[in-house]
Amino acid sequence: MRISVVIPAFNAASRLSRAIRSAGDAAEVIIVDDGSTDATAEIAESFEGAKVIRQKNSGVSAARNRGVEAAAGDYLCFLDDDDSLDSLSILSGEEVPHEAPDMIILRSFIGEKERYPWKGIFDENTPYSPSDLLSRGYLRGSACGVLFRRKFLEDNAIRFAEGVRLGEDTVFFAEALSRAGSVMFRDLPLYLITPREGSASRKPSETDIPCYADAIEAAIGRLPASPLRNLTVFKLIIVLTSRAAALRLGPGKTAEAARLRSGALPIKLDGISTERAKIRLLNFSYPLFYHLIAFRDQLRGKPTDGKGVSENM
Repeated sequence: MRISVVIPAFNAASRLSRAIRSAGDAAEVIIVDDGSTDATAEIAESFEGAKVIRQKNSGVSAARNRGVEAAAGDYLCFLDDDDSLDSLSILSGEEVPHEAPDMIILRSFIGEKERYPWKGIFDENTPYSPSDLLSRGYLRGSACGVLFRRKFLEDNAIRFAEGVRLGEDTVFFAEALSRAGSVMFRDLPLYLITPREGSASRKPSETDIPCYADAIEAAIGRLPASPLRNLTVFKLIIVLTSRAAALRLGPGKTAEAARLRSGALPIKLDGISTERAKIRLLNFSYPLFYHLIAFRDQLRGKPTDGKGVSENM
């Protein structure tokens, strides 16, 4: 199995080498330097065999899309410049599975804590349909930790939503899932997350709210009308609300900034088997929903974990 690893990098000179080395010689490594002003590109070019693409600063989505277009592997995965990969040597030594699944979901960890756990919910090496995942409420806030069949992405023109600064992974994963013929799970650790102080996701900002509103609009525009789209919008609203509650913006200001009534609500319950009580509350009263999420986050101790929106998903 040929695997391409796409690494978007921005001012990553102090951390990029570790990410590239984790891919080793088991994959085609594509680094997209997103207009860095440090030695990121020079460090990337020092790795023999790595493919380095330079672009003006355009954001992580544009960088990933450039990497997808340059990839040649049977499958590709995404790696942030401060994280690392495992098990690629095992995967690259295998044949492409018979009736190759469009997505292969492996295991992701932050320290010893697993992100998006699936064991006990799904069986390994068993093909599942998107509706199987939806019926069990499995939806990821990250595209990392998943192998995507490259031809599947190309045939369906699936790309990251450029201009969406937060929540773009959620939209990408949901769009891929909505078009996938089959999904498979593998019991191998693939993605190892390194929390980084000062990341945009660690410190909520008022600008996060309109950014997540953009993600919600992208989900509505990119996904076909379906229970999966409805669940994706709901998950994004949860994260948006969690950020707003951490900033103590209040439900009125949050709903106005997030444009929640412009096509996002009410969320239809048809075909959604999980989170139904929360969705009913959201449809009935956003202020009550806001205070529920604020209370939940208080009990948890912190609303975000420093690596994207996914902790609240």
